[in-house]
Amino acid sequence: MTDVSAQVKGPLISVVMPVYNSEPFLAEAIESILNQTLRDFELLIVYDDLETTRSHHRPLSETGPRIRVIQGRKKALIGALNQGIEIARGKYVARMDADDISEPERFEKQTELMASTGADICGCHWFVINELGKLIDAKLMPLSQESFAVFLAYTVPFVHGSVLMRSEFVRKNSLRYGGVELNEDYDLWIRFFEKGAKFANANDFLFKYRERADS
Repeated sequence: MTDVSAQVKGPLISVVMPVYNSEPFLAEAIESILNQTLRDFELLIVYDDLETTRSHHRPLSETGPRIRVIQGRKKALIGALNQGIEIARGKYVARMDADDISEPERFEKQTELMASTGADICGCHWFVINELGKLIDAKLMPLSQESFAVFLAYTVPFVHGSVLMRSEFVRKNSLRYGGVELNEDYDLWIRFFEKGAKFANANDFLFKYRERADS
């Protein structure tokens, strides 16, 4: 895959990863981003406890300059997400959680789909794993525009950590996370829909969501 970072201003993708109470899984989550086949990205780790972050981040920093550790503002998850969006420089903003895993072709397949369809937000099918990484379920997400509207009537059409958002659409519509934690993603997807966003899901299993006792 050709690295096009030299051809555009800033990276193609800015990955926003808030970190809280996920240290046992953080290295694996970061490695899954660093192992993407599409290499043109920055990884923004937003963490209130910066010293703890550095202790986990230091061995990984040797892989290159793609990782940026950001001092959080102690405004919980919603604040960290919005801070990451404000800092992001990419054409796309990707979500990633610190205890989940992205498959290597996630970014490549999602950006190709968004480019070919003009989608403003894109997710994928996903696996559910437990704290030991064992597969316990698989989830199919909607693929047609009609089915997205049906899903939004009662649930989310994406697993939160799997999405890519088009930065231009986010900026143009002044979209930020709001509501309350545990439904901050659903609240945002509703506002995407109200603003006329085009939704898409890659027809591939590209993400592993870790189900934890304290999730």
